[in-house]
Amino acid sequence: MNLTFYDAIKFESVGFVSTKEVHMYKKILVPLDGTKHAEKILPHVEHLARDYGAKVVLLHALRSPDMVDFEDVEMDLYSQKLRKLKNQAESYLAALKEELQEKGINAKTCVVNGSVIKSITKYAQQEEVDHIVLTSHRRSALAITVSLIKTI
Repeated sequence: MNLTFYDAIKFESVGFVSTKEVHMYKKILVPLDGTKHAEKILPHVEHLARDYGAKVVLLHALRSPDMVDFEDVEMDLYSQKLRKLKNQAESYLAALKEELQEKGINAKTCVVNGSVIKSITKYAQQEEVDHIVLTSHRRSALAITVSLIKTI
C-alpha cells in the first residue's frame, strides 16, 4: 500500500485517523489572519490539494470596529481605513495565491467583512466547502483540520 503523508497522520483533535477515511475533497478553505504562524499550514494544504485535486480558497475575515454616532468626516476616515485594510488583505492573499498557482494548485482568494468564526462558517456553507484547514493557536506545527457537517 502506498500511503501519502496525510494517510499516515492521526488527527486526534478531531477524532479521525486518515483524511482518506472521510471523503474526497473538492474545495479546501484556508482562513488566514496575515500572520506567519497562520501560514505554517500552507505546506499541508499543498499536499492535500495535490493528493485530492482540490481547489484551495484563501480567506481573510476583516473585523470592522463598531460604529456609533460618527460624524460625516469621521465616517469618511473610517471608510478609507476599511478600504485600506481590505486592499492590504487582498494583496496579501493574492501573493499567496500566486505561490500556490506556480506550484500547479488551483487557488482563489476571498476577503470578507465580519466576525471571523461567522465569516468562515457562512462562506463554507455558501460555497459548499468540503474541508477547512487552519493552524492551532498553540505554537506547534500540528495542523487541526475541521470537516464540515453539511447540516451546520
